[in-house]
Amino acid sequence: MGINVTHVKDTLLADGVNKVFPFTFPVMDKADVKCLYVLPSGEETDLLAAEYEVRLTDTGGEVTYPLTGDALAEGCKLVLSLIHISEPTRLRCIS
Repeated sequence: MGINVTHVKDTLLADGVNKVFPFTFPVMDKADVKCLYVLPSGEETDLLAAEYEVRLTDTGGEVTYPLTGDALAEGCKLVLSLIHISEPTRLRCIS
């Protein structure tokens, strides 16, 4: 019996104005969304959950980042991802 891993991600470009980034993959729990901040140089920073806010919608959701201060500079990226791990269960009929 194997473990199933589903990894889905959206890479969104900052425009220097918007702080809300929509994503299009289904999520069951806000805590399942992880964010990675990428500078134009390619340097990556994993964001702490306290640094961004997740709102779920019928079509996926949206992440607000940063919560305070200016919007991300043009050329930066925000990578939103979901890693879902599940283990199939095999049921037996005992008679």
